[in-house]
Amino acid sequence: MHIQRRIQIIFKRYLLAEGITLLLVLLYAPLLVHWYDGWLNKNISIEHEYFSHGLIGLPYAAYIAWTNRKSWLRLPNSPHPLGSCLLVLATLFYLSRLSDLVNLSLPVMLTGICLSLKGIPGLKLQAMPLLFVFLASPNHIPLPHRTLRLAAAALHC
Repeated sequence: MHIQRRIQIIFKRYLLAEGITLLLVLLYAPLLVHWYDGWLNKNISIEHEYFSHGLIGLPYAAYIAWTNRKSWLRLPNSPHPLGSCLLVLATLFYLSRLSDLVNLSLPVMLTGICLSLKGIPGLKLQAMPLLFVFLASPNHIPLPHRTLRLAAAALHC
């Protein structure tokens, strides 16, 4: 009886995290392979070559998120309602089949997951990795310097 209860606790504890990770890998691995193939082999449009800093930006974002994992686990689970809205928006972007929206669905999805799991404190903790992922996502949407300054100012809050 004791072993069965421990198995249930472990199953509940890790199922959510592993399920989310598996779903993200299944959905976004082809997209990331396409990005890296385009950046490395120069078979992506010229506009997207400007985003080739993602070659180092995405692994660095993953490294920062990994080093923040202990702080992440200490945060209380306090979902924010905007998180579910962003998850729905990212799903719609992904299903739209428009390249810019599909590309932007990854940072929107990751932001929605942060807000859904840990709320605003989790978003602040993962702000820098999320910003790196957003800036590495190839798209044709112009980002004026004012927007980048506002994002940088928001990170210092």
